Amino acid sequence: MPACARTPLSPDSAVLSLPWDPGTLDPHARDRLSEFGVLRNAYDTLVALDAEMGIRPSLATRWVNPGPLTWIFTLRPGVRFHD
Repeated sequence: MPACARTPLSPDSAVLSLPWDPGTLDPHARDRLSEFGVLRNAYDTLVALDAEMGIRPSLATRWVNPGPLTWIFTLRPGVRFHD
């Protein structure tokens, strides 16, 4: 095998090439822009911003705010909430 050849990775593997140590892959542990850039590729959000900074659906297809402390989100078909 040539010196530059790599052993193939399994299909369930992911390789990240970063110029820094991300520190954590827990989206709730830190709020650094560097971690957000990596985690944005692994996690999806309920809503997203469009090019005009308007809120648009992402995982949620619709949402209502029936009270000052309550939000109800309807998820896209096939999406499950987990914590």
